[in-house]
Amino acid sequence: MKEKKIFITDDNKFVIVCPMCQKEETVSASEYKDANQAARIKYRCRCGHTHSVLLERRKFYRRETCLHGVCIGEENSMVGMLVKDLSLIGMKFEIENTQDFISVGKKLFVEFFLDDEQKTLIRKEAVIKIISGLLIGAEFCNTEPDDPTDSMIESYLIP
Repeated sequence: MKEKKIFITDDNKFVIVCPMCQKEETVSASEYKDANQAARIKYRCRCGHTHSVLLERRKFYRRETCLHGVCIGEENSMVGMLVKDLSLIGMKFEIENTQDFISVGKKLFVEFFLDDEQKTLIRKEAVIKIISGLLIGAEFCNTEPDDPTDSMIESYLIP
């Protein structure tokens, strides 16, 4: 069975549902409050069933993807990219080769097509937050509930 990802709420709790008996339990996540990455735990239900879950502190759901696109920097410098994951507020992508216009703190535009039925074009301004080799973490500069692009991303992300 695939490991289930569970998000920790603002009140530092998480809700776990046993895949065997479907009983729901709210559990304190206080021992994971200082974790800055996801935590894998084994959970034993009152019915006796044990299963693994991944506790995630992120505020927004992140979906793994494989979407081709481009990132465009200053003076229209452009490089191909592969979007590895996407959330409402940002993305992780891999570039084809190193580029001078890609550095932490720089703004760029990203363009890619969702793999939904409409092949929706997404074009957003983003700021680079982290670089690890050819892997880039970026945060979108603007996210607005009324923005049609953000609505399309939200619809795409619903698990």
